[in-house]
Amino acid sequence: MDVQNTRHKIEHNINSSYGSGMQFCLMGLDKKIHVLVTPFIDNDNNYIELCVKVSSEGQITVSDFGRGVRYIRKANLQPVPGSGGEAKAINWLKEHVQSEIEVRTDINHIGQDVAQVVRMLQKIYNLPRALKNQDFQTHLSTEVQHKKNEANPMFNKKIAYVLDALGTSYQQDAQIAGRSGHIKKFDFIIGKSRQKLIKTISTADACQAKMLAKLHHSDFQDINLRRKNGCIIFDDQAHPQVYSSLKKNKLVDMLSKAGIRMFCYHAHLFTLKKYFSS
Repeated sequence: MDVQNTRHKIEHNINSSYGSGMQFCLMGLDKKIHVLVTPFIDNDNNYIELCVKVSSEGQITVSDFGRGVRYIRKANLQPVPGSGGEAKAINWLKEHVQSEIEVRTDINHIGQDVAQVVRMLQKIYNLPRALKNQDFQTHLSTEVQHKKNEANPMFNKKIAYVLDALGTSYQQDAQIAGRSGHIKKFDFIIGKSRQKLIKTISTADACQAKMLAKLHHSDFQDINLRRKNGCIIFDDQAHPQVYSSLKKNKLVDMLSKAGIRMFCYHAHLFTLKKYFSS
């Protein structure tokens, strides 16, 4: 088996399915076992990783290292009353998936099957939760608090004022369906043909800013937007420490590599206006 040629074919098929801008990384552990680092985020805001095993006959097994099932059991996921489809999904997973989510495929179909496993994991991490474990209760309350702070109405009014002054056409609080099937919310969408998608962050909490930046990164990746057509705007006028904190955590570099523009509202206002008008 030609390892280099096989690896090249696997990467090519995945890129063909998702688009080369999605930045998948295939790392070889040995001649047959590889780790595929995807650009999507799990419940702990880490990149979702998959195990790719290649047999001598060219058959491939894609699995999730058992992380999806462990998450369901550790979090004690329970169906929310009246949730319908979510209840069926949780019960099906508990009954049929004993150790790991696994798909058998080949080089010609690995792209679509990787997408299938990733979608399943994303649904698991987004399932409704009734958590009994105290650690998960803390995690859930923190996550809810993050969502409450995700959009600051006063800060977004400032951005809307700039857009109005420029005469730029935009939608506020807009939604787009992602590849995962989940609805992604954006604070602003500018234009119609070459749309610019905008997320905002306005918080004095550095940990919150870090969490939100990763969540925004995941949303942008899920819709596979054109490079540089998405941006995050930081409220540095109210919270000047936020941007420097993200830079120290190398989140700015991560976003930049994904083709996501970053602006500080106050420090980059002139450049931001050019971006809005272009």
